[in-house]
Amino acid sequence: MRRLACAAALLLAACSDPLGSSHLQIHVAGSYYGTIDDTKPVTVRYTVTNGTDATIALESCGSRVNARPERKENTGWTPRGGLTCLAAVTPPVEVAPGATLTDSTEIVGWGTWRLRIHVSAGSDMRDRVSQPFESGYPGG
Repeated sequence: MRRLACAAALLLAACSDPLGSSHLQIHVAGSYYGTIDDTKPVTVRYTVTNGTDATIALESCGSRVNARPERKENTGWTPRGGLTCLAAVTPPVEVAPGATLTDSTEIVGWGTWRLRIHVSAGSDMRDRVSQPFESGYPGG
């Protein structure tokens, strides 16, 4: 009986986590971005897929999603850029259930990267990250 109760609790937890990684995906279009000059910005396209049954809200700056690039350093992931938003408050970008949104951001420098986006659905708010991707010398 105790095992049945534990299994039911796990299933309930999985169903009650609408912003869990299995329901909300941030997918970067490429796995490697080559650039000759590591001081010039490189555009990274990404897609957010809302696999939940609720509308999700993505942190924004104007009409753009504020996808914050992070580069892997010795001690973990370090924020490296993102949109510089001069507006005091901007409404979030909403993504309907089952819908996708495609946008882009820029990175500067070589290394291992990921994107972080602040997401909310009702009172549930958290950050979600993309899969890691690389930037470096073309063919490197």
